[in-house]
Amino acid sequence: MENLQPLDEFFHLDNDKNRSNILVVVKTDKVKDYARLRQTIIDLALVNKRAKHRLVKFCAEYFFKELYGTELELAIEKSFIRNDTIKNDEDISAFIAKE
Repeated sequence: MENLQPLDEFFHLDNDKNRSNILVVVKTDKVKDYARLRQTIIDLALVNKRAKHRLVKFCAEYFFKELYGTELELAIEKSFIRNDTIKNDEDISAFIAKE
């Protein structure tokens, strides 16, 4: 486990509504090979080491804990999703507000 940097901790603990997740929506025209595009985005995200970590609370403090194996695979499946119900910018806004 790795300590949060002071700025990470400041923003995380600043407000109860603050979240450690960052939602990103990719809006494209039709894609011929969705699986390849998804894997490319995942590979690019995982270059950033924080994309392979989660926050854990231990002894009243927060730490980054690296994910490995099945735990990382499950986090990727849950986080990198395809949603074909989104058709316009309003749908994107509603999805982000809900998530």
